[in-house]
Amino acid sequence: MTFSGLTAEIESVDGGYLVKLAIGTPAVPFLASPTTVTNLIWTQCEPCEHCFNQTTPIYSSSNSSSFLKLPCAHNLCKASYIHSCNPDCRYKQRYIGGSSEGVMGVVGLGRGPQSLVYQLGIRKFSYCLPHYDDESNGRLLLGYEDEHQNSIQSTPLVLNPSNSSFYYLTLHGITVGSTRLLTPEGMFKVRKDGGGGVIINTGSMFTALEQPAFGLLKDEFKSQLKLPFSDQSSLGYDACFSFEPKSNVEVPKLIYHFDGADLELPVKNYMAVDSQNGLLCLVILEATGGLTIFGGIHQSNINMMLDLEREVLSFVPAQCKQL
Repeated sequence: MTFSGLTAEIESVDGGYLVKLAIGTPAVPFLASPTTVTNLIWTQCEPCEHCFNQTTPIYSSSNSSSFLKLPCAHNLCKASYIHSCNPDCRYKQRYIGGSSEGVMGVVGLGRGPQSLVYQLGIRKFSYCLPHYDDESNGRLLLGYEDEHQNSIQSTPLVLNPSNSSFYYLTLHGITVGSTRLLTPEGMFKVRKDGGGGVIINTGSMFTALEQPAFGLLKDEFKSQLKLPFSDQSSLGYDACFSFEPKSNVEVPKLIYHFDGADLELPVKNYMAVDSQNGLLCLVILEATGGLTIFGGIHQSNINMMLDLEREVLSFVPAQCKQL
């Protein structure tokens, strides 16, 4: 696979992913969480009253020869979330996660004009997330990638004016084993009020399904696995099963039927195995926010290629370390 653009390594860490970037001149490195559901680009910077300790120096604009304050008339200062502006173009903004602790920054890859993708004028980008068990890293590519491969599938991106920063997909249904779940027609569509729908999210490890889809999926796994159900909600799972560690368990396949593309996931992309305690747990949760989220573990070792000119997501199974 050939490409032309800017690349950065993606590292899997507890609870998420980090990409290594640098800011300023001379460049100051920092690790940031790459997320497709925000436009915010953020890192700790001096002067800072409540900064936490980080492994690299905190960025100081006074030490950067390329730092420049933006005037209020600048397009980035005219963003819809800014209601006032002072000569320094200072403002406050929150992103969907809301946390500013434990990570050096956030790199927004969303659709909005403040995201890294749009600020660089890039209309194509791709990412390949490593599985959390992998010792090797994945890759973020900002730019063109050769998509001429037989195994690549594509599905249209859907624009939701109520949440214009998100990348929505059309999901027609889900199959467990050989059984297509009997979800209500249109349950995964964006509603007239802007709610619902399916988004891809690199900032969330787990996938979250709206009801009744989650209940149907859980019941189908119960039926096909034929293993005792185990309540492991204290560990953050909504569906776990007990098994004998030395036994051979046949896990049913899981297929997502997107518009024009069927994505059959590897077992490790939807089932976490705890052999020591004899547990199989779905990395799928019940959605609580009225939105179905296709999370990072589901996307592991799949090269996800977004073409914002054609409004298409293309994907192909890959070993991220080989890209």
